Amino acid sequence: MLDVAEEGEDCGGDNSTAIIGENAYVMATSNPEDKGSLNHIYKINLKTNETSTITNFAVNHFRIINNKLYYVKEEDHYLYSSNLNGSNEQKLSDNKATSWYEEINGIVYYTVAAANEQVYLYKANPSNDDTLVLKDPLKSVLSVNGKLLCKLAAGEEYGLKVIDQTGNLRLAVTDQILNLFAYDDFIVYVSAEDKSVKWLKL
Repeated sequence: MLDVAEEGEDCGGDNSTAIIGENAYVMATSNPEDKGSLNHIYKINLKTNETSTITNFAVNHFRIINNKLYYVKEEDHYLYSSNLNGSNEQKLSDNKATSWYEEINGIVYYTVAAANEQVYLYKANPSNDDTLVLKDPLKSVLSVNGKLLCKLAAGEEYGLKVIDQTGNLRLAVTDQILNLFAYDDFIVYVSAEDKSVKWLKL
């Protein structure tokens, strides 16, 4: 029997469970008394209840993106990827990653923690140093239809910047953003200044 880990709220959503077809992937422990077995990734077949161990090390969180497993190891806090069975592991990040990461058309983006709950957006470069995508500190990042909606930290010159799939700036909004939502190619946000609701088409 597995004890499933609980994941706190973050800008990336629930990063401790995923369901792909007949299989559930969970961050759990097979023995709560054994500290060495905490927060491993397991696969559970939902029809047969057969359980397989995917990682023999602890992770802080994980996601499945385009049939690949992405996770941040607890021991070093770097971002890794592997096949769904845990094979062919690759270290992706040069920096210690937070719980938000995304892969868009083969390009991996991730955030790095800064002071005051702010984060910075990086693009992983397999053959070179990772690239800082925006110099602005961020409050959160949302991935929608191959674009990254970057809600900037309070007090910055802009409230929102939209990055395309290659990492280039596509749109900047001067309004400070209170809340941000996206649906298809539309952005809906609440202005921090007057609480008005505004929308944009990407």
